[in-house]
Amino acid sequence: MHAIPTFTPIGPRTSLYTPPTPSPGEMVVICTWLGAQARHIAKYTALYKQVAPNAQILVVQSNVPILVSSYRKQRRELGPAAGLVRARIDECFSATGTTRNAAEYSAEESRADPEKSSDAGLRVTKVRPKILLHAFSNGGTNSASNLLLRLAEDRKAPLPIACLVFDSCPGKGTYWKSYTAMVISLPENAVVKNLGRIAVHCILIALYTWIAFGNENPASLQRRTLMDEGGTIAKAWYGAGGEEESGGKGQGEKEFKGEGRAVYVYSEEDDQCHWEDITEHARGLKAKGWEAEAIRFEGSAHCAHFGKYEREYRGVVEDIWGREAREGRWLRAKL
Repeated sequence: MHAIPTFTPIGPRTSLYTPPTPSPGEMVVICTWLGAQARHIAKYTALYKQVAPNAQILVVQSNVPILVSSYRKQRRELGPAAGLVRARIDECFSATGTTRNAAEYSAEESRADPEKSSDAGLRVTKVRPKILLHAFSNGGTNSASNLLLRLAEDRKAPLPIACLVFDSCPGKGTYWKSYTAMVISLPENAVVKNLGRIAVHCILIALYTWIAFGNENPASLQRRTLMDEGGTIAKAWYGAGGEEESGGKGQGEKEFKGEGRAVYVYSEEDDQCHWEDITEHARGLKAKGWEAEAIRFEGSAHCAHFGKYEREYRGVVEDIWGREAREGRWLRAKL
């Protein structure tokens, strides 16, 4: 996997950035498309360092060998990433914290988190987790769904998600769109590329033969997992009206109830993921009570919306994280 500047490797394909003053419970999880280069990933990590300056950023990379590995192997490799996400959640339910650490919380966080008490120099601080999951293409949705399933197994509870961002996904994974995505991720060397095309056909023929024997298409599993309200994900956006209930989740953890926000960015010119697959998924998530929105960019290619519409894309990310969105050249699809 590609090394990302300022990030620390924590697993076979995962790396972590921790800001100088991290806010408890804040994390951005970026699941990249197949074969994403470090210089391309860095554009998105730089964006989140600006939009969410106090959040840890966890990057999960993807490539063809990972994509065709067993689910068990994929989830095992995501163990370190799952551990970091759990740690972010666990710190929100910590019984005590030093007065000094509590004083470092921003004024906004203090207003949103008023229940504090002192005891022998220690301050009990209740912090609500704020986790954003950003997935790109079906390589990213594969990583995201396996991470969510690993977390569901480990925590015995769905992951509280505040924000979901889907870029050029999730698709239904047809043969030729899958072929295009996998071939594009191969090295540019002509010999490797040509041999890779043959290998990709072999992989897909084996996959669709496996599906023909009654097994679930991995793309269907990914789409279902990313919409499994109460199973793998739970709404955890805390705007006005967010509530908190005792959940009995273990070690003093509470179950936070709130809203979930999701945004899908796509273009009709995408040759790797059909745009109607994306809007259909958005409608399904909206039907489950999420605040879901599909935003169409014009003329941009698969996973290339940020490159063509940088200001507008930034506005979308700022909006869902919690800042006011800027006006931009996008079209909000009717769901």
